[in-house]
Amino acid sequence: MINLIKDFLVEELRAIELENDWINIDVVYASTQGIYGFVELENEVELTARWEECSYELATRVQAKLPNSIDNLRWDIYLIFLVNDITSPLQRKLIENDRRFFRKIVIPNNEVNLNRLPFMFDFIKQFQSKRLVIHQEKMFLNSLKSVLPESATRLLGESFFQNGEEIDSDGIYQLIKKAEGVFK
Repeated sequence: MINLIKDFLVEELRAIELENDWINIDVVYASTQGIYGFVELENEVELTARWEECSYELATRVQAKLPNSIDNLRWDIYLIFLVNDITSPLQRKLIENDRRFFRKIVIPNNEVNLNRLPFMFDFIKQFQSKRLVIHQEKMFLNSLKSVLPESATRLLGESFFQNGEEIDSDGIYQLIKKAEGVFK
């Protein structure tokens, strides 16, 4: 699972791996959107024993050393625990509700839907289309629909807003360009 996520970060988000001699963390990536630390653990026992050490390491070795020029990323740091076993909801909530330093996300192996990741993608689509699909386009179209007057949404038609899963941002642009004629 971690390799699919790494590939996505590098290929789609153009993230770079932060080289370091990590003690508790497996890998850390940085992009213009955020900083993502990943830890792959065997089970809930290991998660319970190690999550705070991992948090302290990311906080002291990355967050505390951000230069002023990229200090705004301080609010976009995520520590993601990938657990190769089922995790109890109570333990998961305890970790995810801890607001020290940055957000923490626990993803057990029985959770196939990884939409909880900060860069949101549908994990299942990877196996269907061999390409990860970002849901930003669908979210954009839904947001656009919610702010347009009802008369405009009727003119565009429902099919216009349902294209988010099939097209990328260039396709969205083309849809909007084509729709310009509807309003003239």
